Amino acid sequence: SIQLAKEYKPSLILLDLNLPDIPGSKVLEILKSDPETKDLPILVVSADATTKQIEYILSKGADQYITKPINVGQLIKIFDQYLKYSTHE
Repeated sequence: SIQLAKEYKPSLILLDLNLPDIPGSKVLEILKSDPETKDLPILVVSADATTKQIEYILSKGADQYITKPINVGQLIKIFDQYLKYSTHE
C-alpha cells in the first residue's frame, strides 16, 4: 500500500500495473507526486510490452519497466542495481 511505502521507505518497489483495486499507473503517480515517496525507486511489472506503454510509464517516473513473463536474470540484475546487501559476521 501507499501508506506502507511511506512508513518503511523500501529500497525498491515492485509495482504491477494490473492491480485489483487501483491501476498501478495511479499508484505510480501518487508515489512520485508525494515528497515522502518521490525518490523511492519503482520497478513496474506488466504483461504490456508495447513501446508506447513502456515509454508512457517511464515518463511518469518509473525507474525500470520489466515485462511478463519475468526474465529472472534481468530481475536479479535490477535487484543488484538497487538493493544494498550487508553481510553480518
